[in-house]
Amino acid sequence: MALANELKRDVSAIGLNHSLRGDLGLNSLDAIELMFRVEEEFDLSIPDADLQKLVTVGDLVTYIEGKLQPS
Repeated sequence: MALANELKRDVSAIGLNHSLRGDLGLNSLDAIELMFRVEEEFDLSIPDADLQKLVTVGDLVTYIEGKLQPS
């Protein structure tokens, strides 16, 4: 939902295969703001190196799920 809110789009209009930058139009500042919101919402830290690997919505979801899994 943070992504839909950030982009001011309906959740149903955003698919897992959508590219964050290409399909959804996130620029660098948008991406940083989104990551701050995700970090706050899920109480996790996303290193800059990992941020570069998050290309699609699905990549972001998988990343968050992986971080939230108990070790």
